[in-house]
Amino acid sequence: MNNTLDMSRLMRLIRKQWIENFSFYGMAALAILGIMATMFIIWILASNNNFHEEPIYIIYFVCLFLSGCILASTAFSIFGDKAKGGFWLALPASHLEKLITVIVFNTIVFFVVFSGCFLLLKPLVLAYINNKVTTHPNEVHFDRIIWSNGRGDGFREVFYAFLYGFFALQALYLMGSAFFSKHAFIKTTIISAAILFLLFVYVYNMTTWLIPKNVNTGPMMEPTEQQEDILTWVMKLIWVPLFWVITWFRLKEKEL
Repeated sequence: MNNTLDMSRLMRLIRKQWIENFSFYGMAALAILGIMATMFIIWILASNNNFHEEPIYIIYFVCLFLSGCILASTAFSIFGDKAKGGFWLALPASHLEKLITVIVFNTIVFFVVFSGCFLLLKPLVLAYINNKVTTHPNEVHFDRIIWSNGRGDGFREVFYAFLYGFFALQALYLMGSAFFSKHAFIKTTIISAAILFLLFVYVYNMTTWLIPKNVNTGPMMEPTEQQEDILTWVMKLIWVPLFWVITWFRLKEKEL
């Protein structure tokens, strides 16, 4: 059963997870709402009547990355306790079904709830700022993001890039939780930073060695626009499923 996927069993497992942790999810949503509201209040007080819309999204992504990655790093912390870990492994469901359940709650449900809190608070923040602009037009300035012009297009690209980055990074910390039952967040951060640094040094040295200075590579070595687009999409989308697959293989290694 470790390698099978039964939708009926999966739905029962998801339902079981929801019922057993409903109160926790409710309190977590309230905590997210409170922390985000506090961040917005601090930003409003520190803006000194000179508001820019970009920091609203910066607050969103900072809170999203921190809370999402911390949550993902605790996904399999249950293996730090042999009794609880053994009970989890003994559940009548495959490792794939258990992983999907974790992804549903730690990634999908979390992202929906977090974004819902943001979408609930953002209109209130904008309403407050617009009211200040209306009542004190000569004292209060609000620089909005205009999504339809050139500046807006650039911000839109950055916004989507951060979204891709969040799901990839959260999948990485989820994988780290499967490898490290204790202090997974710290260990995953340190190891990932070290690997990224070594990879950068390796790529830089290989590029320098293969393409000496003052050598014109010519148009034959330059990728076409279509090739660049394909490579960009591959680089954006490959990491999440890759980390999930590695996590699945890691879970398959765990036995009673």
